[in-house]
Amino acid sequence: MRDFRELKVWEKAHRLTLQIYRITKNFPSDERFGLTVRELNQQVNEVKKILNSFIQKLTANG
Repeated sequence: MRDFRELKVWEKAHRLTLQIYRITKNFPSDERFGLTVRELNQQVNEVKKILNSFIQKLTANG
């Protein structure tokens, strides 16, 4: 596997990120901004962890 997008965990994290966008787009703007930014930051951090782990494993295996 050479592409992180093939990872099931990445697919699920990406799907969750898109769901957060869909759910929060109908919130009032003042609530949407705070909640969306907070939720997306958490989600981005989780995806970063997944990608970093994938890169470490990929580089360790040559």
